[in-house]
Amino acid sequence: VHRAEFGFRTVEAGVTSQFDYKSKKAVAEATTGSVKLGPGTLYRSLKEMARDGLISEVQAPSESEDPRRRFYDITKRGRAVVQAEAKRLARIVDVARENRVLPSAS
Repeated sequence: VHRAEFGFRTVEAGVTSQFDYKSKKAVAEATTGSVKLGPGTLYRSLKEMARDGLISEVQAPSESEDPRRRFYDITKRGRAVVQAEAKRLARIVDVARENRVLPSAS
């Protein structure tokens, strides 16, 4: 699920309810700079993840929030997709370790 890769990395960064500048920064930090989100990438990814049922828009945590800001939570389906992707990646790491491409887990 290539288009949802942003979503997986976002969840890895622990950002599951608020996508904004802080989220972009968290993704960059969690991926040691390998993923940099521009506004187009961020909003396109949010739209696709919402369309695919991976996230859903939720009410702002406070009425004092800027009405232009949007807040999202990961859905049950989204969490299941992330878990399946994490298992797939873990299998890849296991194969890499078995073939001595990566060092054994300590």
